[in-house]
Amino acid sequence: MMDRPEVSGFGVRHVQVILMFFWNVLFTSMVNGFPMSLVAMTTPFTSPNPNIPTFTDWNDQSIILSSFFWGFVATQLFGGYYARKYGVKWFMVPSMFITAIICFSLPYLVVQFGSIGLIFAVVVAGCAQGLSHSMLPVFISLWVPCKEKNTLGNAVYAGYGLGCILGINIATYCATSWFGWPLSFYITAVMQFSWGCFMSMFGGNYPQSHRTISDKELEFILEDKNLHEQIPTPWREILNSRPVWALWIANGGAIIITWLSAAEFPTYLSEVFDYKIEEVGNIMSLAFLLIGLLSFFVGIVVEYFINVKQVETGIMRKICNTVASLGCSIILIRMAFFDGTESKTVLYSILGVFAFNSTSFCGYLLNYNDISPNFCGILFGLGGVVASVMNLGNPVLMTIYVRNQSDPREWGLIFFISALIMIVANLVFVFFGSGEKQEWDDFNEERKSLRNS
Repeated sequence: MMDRPEVSGFGVRHVQVILMFFWNVLFTSMVNGFPMSLVAMTTPFTSPNPNIPTFTDWNDQSIILSSFFWGFVATQLFGGYYARKYGVKWFMVPSMFITAIICFSLPYLVVQFGSIGLIFAVVVAGCAQGLSHSMLPVFISLWVPCKEKNTLGNAVYAGYGLGCILGINIATYCATSWFGWPLSFYITAVMQFSWGCFMSMFGGNYPQSHRTISDKELEFILEDKNLHEQIPTPWREILNSRPVWALWIANGGAIIITWLSAAEFPTYLSEVFDYKIEEVGNIMSLAFLLIGLLSFFVGIVVEYFINVKQVETGIMRKICNTVASLGCSIILIRMAFFDGTESKTVLYSILGVFAFNSTSFCGYLLNYNDISPNFCGILFGLGGVVASVMNLGNPVLMTIYVRNQSDPREWGLIFFISALIMIVANLVFVFFGSGEKQEWDDFNEERKSLRNS
């Protein structure tokens, strides 16, 4: 058994984690910057340039905001499967280039075809990014040592915080500049194209095939792992597994906060509390900075309790997920009773939601790698579909019940329903979830004969 000091310092695995960190930065930058850009698209005189087009007659903003996830759901089913079979590199690079082309051409499509053109572009971008997003657990399974899963694995997802800050600030700055909201999409396209080039040059599919990795680092990465590339997917066992379904339901509950923070909180602050777009951008940037910093701290604490204090992985996952779920739910229920006069309280409430949600990265997200290192990408893709189905009603409810976006009572119903779903989803995870690798994850001749009998 190799000691960790023998592989201390910066290694090839850290380069790969940095690349995935910045993939997540660009992904969340685009997703979270888009609602800010949409506000600028539909609000006149946001830019001092009178020639910047705005579209005040659009009444399908909630549909536009959810259209990314339509495409996202359509392809994330396949990402984990193909990543396990062929590696992540040459799927993630083309998908990022496609997204860059979409972002570059989006202003033209909006001007020429209106909201229909925007929806089409965003759906295509969602398709491209959905394929890559479901590959992240596979990357962690391949490249992150078991002993560093809670720090390096968490670091991959921690790009979420920085990406949100970057996306919101780019969108806000560009919207209020002379060049207006189209500039934010051009900047995003350049960053995405740059990442694709760096990934092409420095990214790797597997540690075993990387040209410069040392034998010690390779041994450390593969320690305590039993990964297989060509074993058949145990579909029957997966679909009959209670821990898997508990994880998928927990994923669905957690996605509610992602949807609210990315798509609805900026509009809520702007419409109910009359915050200007620059102020909304600053508030959301601070919130995402908070979640990014706290998630690193949580990862270190969780790794200490698992590796040093020998606390069971499943217990730590459930604690982290419960803190996130209950904390966010309590605050959302309190927000459901706001009447539009709590200008300062709403800021603390939103920051509180993000602070509690920082523990979810070490909750349900890393649990995919716990229960099935071999099939975590497939489980993650299916979990995304389950989560999306659970949340299909969100934009519909927004369209039906929040007809007057400046009325806090109409928002209150959305917050209350969201909190209830999160609480129920977490209870399912607590009672039926697991932190142990499932028996069906390791293929052997005995299981093969049982399946064929």
